[in-house]
Parts: sequence; C-alpha cells; structure tokens
Amino acid sequence: MVDPCESNGEQFLGILCSNPLDNVSSRVIAIDLDGIQYDGFLTPSIGNLSELTTLNLSKNKFRSTIPETISNLKKLTTLSMAYNYLTGTIPDSITLLKNIEHLDLSGNMISGSVPVNISGHVSPVKKLKNFMKLDVSDNRFLGLINDYILSLTQLVYLDVSDNRFERIETTNLSEEETQLQLLDAENNQFHQPF
Repeated sequence: MVDPCESNGEQFLGILCSNPLDNVSSRVIAIDLDGIQYDGFLTPSIGNLSELTTLNLSKNKFRSTIPETISNLKKLTTLSMAYNYLTGTIPDSITLLKNIEHLDLSGNMISGSVPVNISGHVSPVKKLKNFMKLDVSDNRFLGLINDYILSLTQLVYLDVSDNRFERIETTNLSEEETQLQLLDAENNQFHQPF
C-alpha cells in the first residue's frame, strides 16, 4: 500500500497532506474528490484520518450510510457528501464535531431527523459553536425543525428544502439570537405557515 503523503502526489489527486517542520510524518489534512464520480462505500476506517479538516466527497457514487466513526474527525471544519447515494440517518455523534462550520448532505436518500435524537426533532446542536452552513435539502428528512437549530449563533445558511418536514418551530426565536440570512424550506409537508 502506498502512503499518499509519502508519494510525489501524482497518484493521489484531491488529497492534501500537512508539511511538518519537524521530523513528524506528514498526515492527510484534506480530501477533495468533488465530481470525480468514484463509486463505492464509505467504511468506518474514514474515522482514522484524525488530522482531516476538509472532507469533500460530493457528486460521486458513494453508497451506504454515514459511518459513526465520522465523529472521530475532531478537526473537521467542512464535511460535504452532497449528491451521492447515502441512506440511513445522520449519526447522533455528528454533534461531537465541535469545529464543523459547513455540513452539506444534500441530494441523498438520508431519512430520519437532523441528527436523530429521542424527541425525533432537529436537535439542539448547541455544541457546534462554529456551525455556519447546513444543507440537507433533497433528502427524506421528516418531523419538526426545532427552533434551537435556527438559533445557533453562527448559522447563516440553512437549506432544508425538498424533504418531508411538517413544521418549523420559531416560537422562541428573536432577531437578536440569530445570524441566519437564508432559510430555504420550500417543498416540504408543512401543515401550517411558520
């Protein structure tokens, strides 16, 4: 097996490695395979890339569920898996990614809530203090979009369109609490206007 950080880079297009100043070995810090059209499965070993800050697997043909081990990527700031064939639910452990700023899971077949919790709502992911962009459009999510996600202090972009959400809760939301600039919630199954 060839180490992508030890080769000349020609074999590993889309993989960025750190360039340490001391004698520490180089580590993979970014994977950007956007639009490459790779076909396959995401395995739990993705969680072994502990120095990863960016993981962009958008517009490929990855199948299966999002591995629970994704929560091991503690330095991750950008996670984009848009337009693949992902199914199942978003792991609850995704809230352990405290440095995450951008999460894009649009255009898949993911169901449940965001992330799944006991109440079945979009949960209060208050631990995600740097969270700025969430796109879960064009999936199979359902239930209530809780006002806690709308009040995340840094969230500016939220796209939940083309799902099966039934309601957006805005009862405890004020303009002072939110930085939200764009909320796209069209093509859901809302029973009442919000």
